[in-house]
Amino acid sequence: MDKDIILDKLKKAKQELIFNHEELQRCTKDLKIANVNLNIREKEKELNMEEFNSALEQMMLAISHKLRKSVANILGISKLLCEDVNL
Repeated sequence: MDKDIILDKLKKAKQELIFNHEELQRCTKDLKIANVNLNIREKEKELNMEEFNSALEQMMLAISHKLRKSVANILGISKLLCEDVNL
């Protein structure tokens, strides 16, 4: 009789182990999928940052060009005014 009880307990323990193993495999699969998705999002984020930085750099160059042009015009006019008193 003790053998039957022990055998029954061992069967239940084996079933629990199988269930826990299957659950662990599901969790491992979910973690792998989550990791792949995280890597994809990280790459997308890097690409977005590169695009943002490029657009920002282009905007800064355009503003810098417009500002330099205006300053050069002012300097040119002021130089003319200083050189020619009749103006």
